[in-house]
Amino acid sequence: MGINVLKGNVTIHNYVEKGATVENKYYGTVNQGTHNVSEEESSTPEHTTMTMKDLIGDILPHVKSIRMWFAVYKAFEERGIIHTKDFTGFKKMIEEAYTDGLPQKINPMELCAMNCLSFAKPIEEWDINNAPIKRTAEFNSYKELAKITFDLLGNL
Repeated sequence: MGINVLKGNVTIHNYVEKGATVENKYYGTVNQGTHNVSEEESSTPEHTTMTMKDLIGDILPHVKSIRMWFAVYKAFEERGIIHTKDFTGFKKMIEEAYTDGLPQKINPMELCAMNCLSFAKPIEEWDINNAPIKRTAEFNSYKELAKITFDLLGNL
C-alpha cells in the first residue's frame, strides 16, 4: 500500500510494494522507494485508487461528534500518516483534502483532550475501564470508527 500526499492531495493506492513512498507536504518523505502503477495494474481488482476526499467521505457518516475525529486521528497516527500529537496538522490535512465542508468540524483542542488514559495508547490497548469515554456504546463507536479507518487505509 502506498500513500502519496502531494500539494495537499492524498492518493491511496491499494497495492503491495516494497519501499512505498509517502510524500507529505508537512513532513517530507516518510518511507523510501517508488512504485509506478501501470495501466494494467490500475485495472486489476487488487488495485484501487482512493483520494483523501473519498476516504473522508466514507468516514464522515460514522463521525457523530467533534470528539469522534480522535479515532480517525489515532488511526492516521498509528499508520504514520500524521506525527504523534500533531492535532493541528491532522485538522489542516483533512480540511485541505475535504473542501466540501465537514459537518463535524475538527477541533485540535478536543483531540488533545481525548489523548489521555488508555486513549493515549495504541488503539488495540484502549480499555473502557480506563478511557475518557465511559459509556460502552460510545466507547465501542470510537473503536469501530478506528477500525473502519484502518480498513480504508489498508495495511501500510
